Amino acid sequence: MPAIRITVTPPESYLTDLPVDSSTTTVRILALCNLDTKARGVLALRPPDEEIQSVVQFLESCEAIVSAKVLYADTDIGLVQYTTREEPMIYVAALDAGATPVFPVELRNGQLLIEGFMSHERLSRFKEVLEEIDAPCDIRLIKQPPNVDTIKPSPDVDDLLTERQQQFILEAVTRGYYDTPRRCTLTELAESLNVTKGAASGLLHRAEEQIVKEFVANLSGTSEKM
Repeated sequence: MPAIRITVTPPESYLTDLPVDSSTTTVRILALCNLDTKARGVLALRPPDEEIQSVVQFLESCEAIVSAKVLYADTDIGLVQYTTREEPMIYVAALDAGATPVFPVELRNGQLLIEGFMSHERLSRFKEVLEEIDAPCDIRLIKQPPNVDTIKPSPDVDDLLTERQQQFILEAVTRGYYDTPRRCTLTELAESLNVTKGAASGLLHRAEEQIVKEFVANLSGTSEKM
């Protein structure tokens, strides 16, 4: 299935008119879920600076928005949750075309930069639906991937990591242990999981070892155990 990159100008003004300087701040829609006739989304601003409060105030002033609030903010990233009164038209258009929306979706200069995989038939249908809702689009890339027979399937995470290792990695990512700069120390991570610092270090090291070795094996095109 071809990889596609497409820009769409959404008809919803709460996305096109966000008070953000796109030359200095990156805005992405991290997630979107249906709530009956409404929808809830999460915006990520990087870096947030002072713009995050302006974004919340702007969304709260929009008729199409039920509510908006800051979920998280530091010097590197800010997360804003918003709830719409109706389902977003671009999201619905993708579903109508039989395509699965892929996130994150970047907002750039009032346009959505959508990337993912879509058959030619579904891409054609997607364009038709976008035209019906007056959402101009521009196809930037259609790239046929290599022969699927040459693609090495990704390992099942249950085969790669133990349940305990998965728990530690997920907790470390959630708490910002792998962020730059780190938002969580090893000591804090160990305390949150009720183990000693040494035990946490050992578990993370073994999990990281498996992940890195599998990554290197995939790069070299081998599936041998290292």
